[in-house]
Order: sequence, then structure tokens, then C-alpha cells
Amino acid sequence: MNSKMKQLDSTSNDVKKHMKTNNISNLKIPARVSGWLEEVEKIKEDAQSISSIGNGCFNMKMSSAPSDGDAQNHFRSREKSFKKALESLEQDRTSKVIVVCGMGGVGKTTMIEQLKKTAEDKKIFNYVLKLVIGQQINMFSIQQAIAEYMGPSLTEMSKEAREDRLRITFEKLPEGKRKVLLILDDVWETIELKDIGLSPLPNGFKLLLTSRNENICKQIAVEVNSDLTLVRVDVMEEPEAQNFFWQITGVSKQHGQEFNQIGSEIVRRCGVLPLAIKLIAKTLQFQQVFVWRDTFQRLKKKNLDENVQEVIKISYNYIKTEEEKVNFLLCGLFPDDFNIPIEELTRYAWGLWLLSEVSTVGEARDRTKTCVQNLTNANLLMDSYYIGCVKMHDLVFAFVLGRVSKGDHPWIINHGDISKWSRAEVRESCKRISITCTDMSEFPNDSKFPNLLLLRLMDGD
Repeated sequence: MNSKMKQLDSTSNDVKKHMKTNNISNLKIPARVSGWLEEVEKIKEDAQSISSIGNGCFNMKMSSAPSDGDAQNHFRSREKSFKKALESLEQDRTSKVIVVCGMGGVGKTTMIEQLKKTAEDKKIFNYVLKLVIGQQINMFSIQQAIAEYMGPSLTEMSKEAREDRLRITFEKLPEGKRKVLLILDDVWETIELKDIGLSPLPNGFKLLLTSRNENICKQIAVEVNSDLTLVRVDVMEEPEAQNFFWQITGVSKQHGQEFNQIGSEIVRRCGVLPLAIKLIAKTLQFQQVFVWRDTFQRLKKKNLDENVQEVIKISYNYIKTEEEKVNFLLCGLFPDDFNIPIEELTRYAWGLWLLSEVSTVGEARDRTKTCVQNLTNANLLMDSYYIGCVKMHDLVFAFVLGRVSKGDHPWIINHGDISKWSRAEVRESCKRISITCTDMSEFPNDSKFPNLLLLRLMDGD
């Protein structure tokens, strides 16, 4: 039921987005649309009541084997930080810039997703827009995404003209519709807010940022001349982390003292980071004690950063089938924090003959969906708010890139600066390329790839 409700919620949000676009463009909205949205709200209320009342069938399974996703969403140590951030979003607070800061894998994105949902449910803002920035800023795409959410797409080509269009769009918002929350997730570098028409930041507008570097976000606050609310998301408290680990593994004290001792040490070696704990706990589920001992040996001599990557490596090595492994690596063809369409994974796996004992596209589609489901169950992939898509955490994505860029046939993945092209010897052996270009003239015209099997070009615009 939760999966179906998430899909319904995603479709509802898409419809609301189109309604806002039509309102701004003075286009007529069919009467049945409002009725459909009202029905959706009633269904959501009914589903919520079932979830809260149903101590029988719906909750019985969770009481004996709680979902790791549900466990992660209720960390007591995060309640104070969440409350501070939520209070700062209220319109009567002076801060216009709210920063959720912390190390990779600590749960920043999870928190802002919860903040976004709460802000929408409480109707604090008229518009709530979330964008993932990532390590390489593509201002053209950022401008386009904001424009499409707020109204008609941008047709101007120069950055300055697009900036002016966005500024005018914000200025023309009708009275009573000027409360806007812009969420920028995974900020690595300073963003020039004037490039999106938001410097100075208009009254009623608020920015919610996540970053590993609080100094970058402080610079953004200075640019818009705003007070800043800094919300730090730290690692979990150890008792909470231990409980999280044991909930996922399903192992209790009855399994023996050795399990308990090794498991407790593994949690500490994971730096009590939610992502690392979730991955390793899922991997150790139903494994014998010698697997736990071996896992601890592999972690105990490394530092935290190395251990996070080692945890991902261990989880990868325990993937059951080669088909699941190749589908996992195929996710590296997409940009960081991308909504990865499962249908595209199917086409690549089918076209590259990576699936065994399938003779039709329909069979390939079922096989790929099965692989993706198993990878999601292993926490190596995540559910997306977009129907038919999955996502990958940026730390897991870094592991995939490190793996596919090595070996006898390294892949070429470049969704940033296309001028940083690969060495000649890599081109000779490369079998798969995925790059983002804003103009085909950026693509090197002197390159030869005699062994190339897959070329994926994305439009940077």
C-alpha cells in the first residue's frame, strides 16, 4: 500500500505543478481536475487511518521485522534538529536561508524530504521546489527547471536573458501567492543566486540548502543579505545506531554473545552513519557468524571514509547474480542523484546482451525489474518519487564510478566539464560512454573508439 500511495502522491504533485503553470499562463483548467485532487486527498486520509488503526494485518509484519526505511525516519537524535529547521521555515522567522549541514551519508537529504513534506502538508508556502545541485553546477538546467515549475519554459539562450526572465516571473507572482520555498540539495560550491533571479531574495521567499560545507552556504546567505539558520545533522547516538543495526539484521541476543560483540564493533567502525549501517546490516542479514567476523576484519584497520567505501564494496560483492551486478553498474551511466528510468536500464541490458535466458523484450523488462527490486531491497538503490525510476546515493555512486573507470575496458563517464576528456589509451579500450553536452560541438571530433558498444549522450540544456 505504501508503494502505491507514493506513486499516487507523485502523480498528484505532477498535476498540481501543471495547474500552477496554467494559472500563471491564464490557461483554463478542466473542472474534473480539482475533483480528482480532492479524491486523492480523501484516499490519503483513508490510507493514513488504516496505517494508524490497523494493528492487525498491516502492522503485524512490521512489529516482527521492522522496515529499515521506517526505522531511519524516526531517529530521536534528529528531532531537535528537525524542529529547529521547521520553525525557521515559518514566515514569521527572520531567517531566509536555512542550511542543513553534515558529512556524507549522515541523512541530510532524508531530513529535507521530511521538511518538504511537512511544509507542503501545513501549506506554509504556495510553491515548494526541490533541485539537486551536485558537484558540477549546470546553471542552464537549474534555470530551466525553476522556470518550468513556476510557469512556461525559458526560450532565451543567454544566461543573462534567462536570469531576467526568472526575476520578472517572480516579480509578477500575484498577491497572496508569493510564499516560495526553494530547496537546493547537495550543494558543493557557491551558487550565484542572481543567475536565477533571486538576488536580493524577495519577501516571502526562503532557501533550504544541504551541504557538507557550511562555509559555502554562509557565503550564499551573505549574497542575499539574509540571516542564516544553521542546522547540523550529526552521526547517530551510539545506542540509537546499535538499535538501528539490530532492527535490520533481525538478530537478537538469543543468537549468542559473539554475534552481539562483533555487531556492536561493526556499528562503531561504520562511524554510526545511517547509510553505512543500513548497507552492512542488510548484507549481514541471515549470514553465519564467520561472515560477521570476516566483515569486521575488513573494517577494523581502516578510517571512516575508507570504511564507508568498504561497506559498499562488501554489499556489492554479496549481490546474488551477475545480472544484478551489471544493472547496478549501469546506473553509473547517469548523472549523480539522477532519477534513473528502469526502462532505460532494460534497453541497455537487452541491447548489450547482459541478460541470460531471455528471448523477448518483455522477459528482459521483467528480469531488469527483478534485479532493481533486489538491489533496492539491499539498499544499494533507493526508491524515487518518479514512477518507474530509482535513485542512487552519492556515496554509492562514487563507488560505482571508481569501479567502472578501471579494468581492461574502462567506461568514460562525464557529466561536467567535457574538456576533461579521457586519455588516448582509455579510448582504445573503452566500451561504454555516457556524457552530457550543451552543444554537440563540445564532443571531441578526433576520437576513435574501436571497441565501443554503448554511446549515451545527454542534452546539458
